[in-house]
Amino acid sequence: MSSTVRVPGELYETLRQIRLSLESEHQSAAPTVQDMISVALKRFINDWENPDKQSQLLGELLEHRRVARSNMGKKRIDGS
Repeated sequence: MSSTVRVPGELYETLRQIRLSLESEHQSAAPTVQDMISVALKRFINDWENPDKQSQLLGELLEHRRVARSNMGKKRIDGS
């Protein structure tokens, strides 16, 4: 079963810029944003399955969630 994953705008824009830079060198063989996300998710899963890396990854995940929760309901500075 496939699913749509939301990516924050600033991350998506960075991935898009990477894709554009690769497109000039590799033309139609350049990876898509979806390709980059798929590779990143595979790396995430590999790290999760590695006991030496899992603890660090869990720490990063919990910190990311803590920051996201603390930002809930706050207005962004740019007014959006």
